Amino acid sequence: MDHIMRESGSNWWDGLKFRTAWIDHLGLGAWRRDQYLPYVITMSILTFTVFYTNALNLLPIIPMDGGMILKEIFCMISPAHGLRGAFIVSIAAAVIMTLLFAIITLENFEYLEKRISGYYPFGYPIFTLIVFASLAWRCWRSYGELVAAERRQMFKEHYDDAEYEDVGEVRPTPPYPEEDRYEDRPRRR
Repeated sequence: MDHIMRESGSNWWDGLKFRTAWIDHLGLGAWRRDQYLPYVITMSILTFTVFYTNALNLLPIIPMDGGMILKEIFCMISPAHGLRGAFIVSIAAAVIMTLLFAIITLENFEYLEKRISGYYPFGYPIFTLIVFASLAWRCWRSYGELVAAERRQMFKEHYDDAEYEDVGEVRPTPPYPEEDRYEDRPRRR
């Protein structure tokens, strides 16, 4: 980086800055003059926050964009079992991130020696911990619903054969009866 600064004569990132034309139209154009300190601080915080949020959004956890990309890739590779594999990877990623932010939170509350909390850029990691813990729980519940739906489908395929209707045998009671579950309850209208 020192070589680049010597060669260019300025900070190397000055050429990479983008113009925010909307600031001029809001009456805040004076902030841009002479590298006004509040403008520089505000734009640095906003830029870093946006990049950090987008990086977290690309993690392979299913409700987020990275998880949707992972799900599509897994379903393209294996249409029959791709969704199940995507949920397993998603649960693992969410649990790892939850554990990471739990460690950072414990370090911030001084229950653990500070080792990795210096890499967390914001002041309150407990919010991020709650977000990833809820994502891990949601992935686990969705995986359970997927497995239950697969079981119901397998049960329907197994017991909906023509042999029971032709012979006149009594059909066994399914372990997850869909239509018999709420027969004794009054129906809502």
